[in-house]
Amino acid sequence: EEDKVDYILREIHEGINSQHLGGRSLARKALRAGYYWPTMQEHSKEHVKKCDKCQRHANMHLAPPHELKSMSSPWPFAWWGLDILGPFTTG
Repeated sequence: EEDKVDYILREIHEGINSQHLGGRSLARKALRAGYYWPTMQEHSKEHVKKCDKCQRHANMHLAPPHELKSMSSPWPFAWWGLDILGPFTTG
């Protein structure tokens, strides 16, 4: 039974259409997909806690802010480029 639960959560959390959701969102998505078991919330939270990518990137918005530093250039538009193409013939 645990293997089946892990497989379902892994597919929803890390599968093709995954978004590495948090624990509650993962449980809701599994519920919308038609799955239910009584300890769904707890399993989902534990699964997210074990996810390496989630642990590395989840709390980036909680990082302390850094002061912005201005950049100056003697030629402000020297970094820009513009490509003009056309007219094209249909054929």
